[in-house]
Formats: sequence, C-alpha cells, structure tokens
Amino acid sequence: MSSRKWLAAFGLLVGGMLNSPAAADGPPVHTSVASAKALMQSGRSAEARQLLQELATRNPRSNDIDFLLGLLAVQSSDYDTAVDHFRSILVRSPNAVRVRLELGRTFFLKHDYENAFRQFQFARAGKLPRGVGSSIDRYVAAIRKQQDWSYKVSVAIAPDSNINNGTSSRETELFGLPFELSENTHRKSGIGVAIDASAEFAPQVSDNVRLRFGAAVQRRQYRDADFNDMVVAVQAGPRVEFRGWDLSLLATGFRRQLGGRRLSEGAGARLEGIYTPGARTQVSFGLAGHEVRYPDYSLQDGRSFSAWSGAVRAITPSSSINARVGGSRKTARTPELASWSGWIAAGYYRDLPGGFSIYVEPSYGSSRYDAADPFFGRRRKDRLLELQLAVLHRRIVFTRFTPRVGLTFTRRDSNIDLYDFNQRRLEVGLTSSF
Repeated sequence: MSSRKWLAAFGLLVGGMLNSPAAADGPPVHTSVASAKALMQSGRSAEARQLLQELATRNPRSNDIDFLLGLLAVQSSDYDTAVDHFRSILVRSPNAVRVRLELGRTFFLKHDYENAFRQFQFARAGKLPRGVGSSIDRYVAAIRKQQDWSYKVSVAIAPDSNINNGTSSRETELFGLPFELSENTHRKSGIGVAIDASAEFAPQVSDNVRLRFGAAVQRRQYRDADFNDMVVAVQAGPRVEFRGWDLSLLATGFRRQLGGRRLSEGAGARLEGIYTPGARTQVSFGLAGHEVRYPDYSLQDGRSFSAWSGAVRAITPSSSINARVGGSRKTARTPELASWSGWIAAGYYRDLPGGFSIYVEPSYGSSRYDAADPFFGRRRKDRLLELQLAVLHRRIVFTRFTPRVGLTFTRRDSNIDLYDFNQRRLEVGLTSSF
C-alpha cells in the first residue's frame, strides 16, 4: 500500500472514532456540537468553524469543541492552531488516546517528527480499534525514513551546592599521616547558567542510507570563571536502515574546557543501534572507543572504551518507563589512574491533569581503579548515587519550549575521603524536549 493510501486509511480510522464523542475525555458541552459535526461531514467547514468558535466562547474547556476545531485546523493546513487545540485537551485529559493520535498526525504533517513519534508512542499504549495500531506503526516507520534533522535545547538558571565537586572532609591521610585539606578542595556553592544544546542533520543518500552530521555543547557558566565548564562534541558517519533497525558508525570527537583551560580532548568512533519493533517500544545500544589526552596532566592520557544499552516503553497513553545500563574502561599512563566503571538507571515519566508532567530517575554507579594510589596507600573505589526529579508545565509553550524545573541530588562515597562529595543542583528554565 502506498504511503498516501495508508495515511488516508488512518485518517478514516481516526475519523470513525468521532462517533464516540470526545466528551468522554472531559465535561459535556452544548448539543450544538452535533450540528457542527454534521456541517463538517457535509463539507461545510467554514460554517462549522464559525459555530464551534461561538460555542468555544461559552465553553472554553470543552474537549469536544477543541477536538473539532483541531480537526478543522488540520483540514486547512493550519497545523500550529491544531496543535494548540489538541494540546489543550491533553492538559485536561492526558489519557485521551484519540487526541494523541490526531496530535501525532498533525506533528507528522508539519514535519515535526520527534514530537510526532512521542505522541504515537503514548497512543500505542492505549486501547485502539482494530487496524489503528498497525497504522501507527507505519507512521513510525515513515518517520524513520523521512526525518532528516533534529535538535534539542535547554536553558536554565542553576543554583548548585557544589560547583567544584569538592569534599566536605576537613582532612585526609597522605603516606599514613593526617593532613588538613586546603580551601581549594572544599566544596563551593554558586549560581550559574546551564545550557545544553544538540543538533543533527541526516540527509538521505540512498533508499536505506543516510549521512549523519551532528554537534552538541554543554555549558555551565558561573560568576567565578575558574569553575566554568564546557564540553563540545561532534560526530559524522553513515546510518543504515533495516526493517525496524537503524545502525550507525560514527567518527566522533570532543573537547572539554574547565576554567577556560583545556582539560581533556579525544577522538574515536562509536557504533550505535536503535531497534523499533513498534511505536510503543524502542531499544538502543552502543559501543565507543576514544583516544583521550589531558594537555596539563599527561599521566591521565590513555584510551576509553564504553558500552551501553537502554529501552523506553510507553505503559499508558500518558506515561512511560525507561531503563539504561552501561560500563566503561579507562586506561592511563600510570595504573592508579586507570579504572573500570559501571552504572544503571531507571526512569518514570507521566503527564498529569492540569498540564504538569513529572520525571523521576534514580541511578547507581561504581568505579574501581587498577592500583593503589601512592599518596593514599590504597586502591581507590567509588560509589555514585544520584536522583533526578523534573517537573514540566505543558500548558505554557513558547514556540517549541516549555518551562522545566529540575532537581538533582548526587552523592559519591569513596574509600579515599578526598573524593567524597554531596551535591544538590536546581535548574529552572526552558526545554524543547517535552
């Protein structure tokens, strides 16, 4: 079946769902809505729109009216207006499956494929009429074929209790003797600006092959420039598409600056894959290797190798879970700086009535170094515990951005107390990922 035919078929399936009033997702409205439906079905869209707009002034929180106005906006290719109407319903009723379907289709038509996939993923977890689920999966397959660029941006004010990852300990042992730690090693608090941005362009070069070109930057800016932290990364390489699979082999590079000076830089390669068995679930994995240099501390020069895997699954039309696991190996010129590390994380996301969304993610990591540190006389072992909490407000949208408040608690316990630290970081800003 051609793409036009299955898109049309999907529209008919979703349109058929109108026979069950959208009021099931919200409070009942004036019976004149039935007249507006009749006008739409007879092709008298202008009259239907005028009637619905009059009804909307008296019933501003009606799901039925917003839904029909959204359909009329899609019909006239006014996709931004359609998105506003459908999102208004989801603010009130985040489990409205057929609204998720129409919102996903609207994003698809305006070529906003990332948001389209997100809505289809949630809709796929709901109870659907026969045939709609397979149509959603075809939409997802089309998104994989057609998406040629993407971006994410987050900007926030970020108060931080420990901008230098400093220790709370006042003293430590060196060569078996107690030494008082200097002020430079103690934790320092500060308020900064946090910027996270990434973009990728992936033009198609054949039926199943795209070339990926991407860049990302992460910046933490503080009044005390000694603690400014910035990482810039780039990548390029081919992506091959199979049935349900995307495989990429990328050349990668990065540079990290701390306090305006180069801390580290590296170049290497990454193999990554994404398996999408359907709209509801996505599984990813990756392998990477880099040659890493530390210009001011060459003893840390070496190679890094990492492997990871993760999965995301929608469990209801308004919630999803994810899980990630990974490990890494870092070599160095001296064994006490070489290490093995591993980590695991699990997250839960949910859209709530009223326009709020929440995300919770606990994670655990551990590191073990190859040899005893000659200064401390022991082999370093670390444990890292972290809890991320985030709240978004979907009712407020500035073009593609919505307000976000994030709170992160981090604790590292080490058998060398110099490396212990606690941190609380708050971020209040805007994000394009919602």
